[in-house]
Amino acid sequence: MTITHLDLERELQQQGYTSLAQAARAVQVPLTTLVSAVKQARIPSLRMPDQRHYVQIRDVQAYFVNRVAAKREILSALSVTGILIPPKSNAKLKRIKPIKVSGKPVSQILIEDRERL
Repeated sequence: MTITHLDLERELQQQGYTSLAQAARAVQVPLTTLVSAVKQARIPSLRMPDQRHYVQIRDVQAYFVNRVAAKREILSALSVTGILIPPKSNAKLKRIKPIKVSGKPVSQILIEDRERL
């Protein structure tokens, strides 16, 4: 009996595995972010002979939920120590008055520098 690609994919789905694209859509994260996390072995995955990876949604959710929680803890600790001052929720930004600059634009200076190389 020969096992086809579709048979293998169906078996993986029955065991709770899904493609990276489907997992990214389900958890609402960019596919490139998920691929990066899988390649860095931060999320466990199964790699098929055709190099495709399959993950379990619960592992993906746990990774990104923990990551967001860790960032919140860091921001909270920095705020408590006074290193970081969070913005006021309804604060309006002051309009910045542009300053006059003399000379060539930076883009023109870069072009000229590159021409000299």
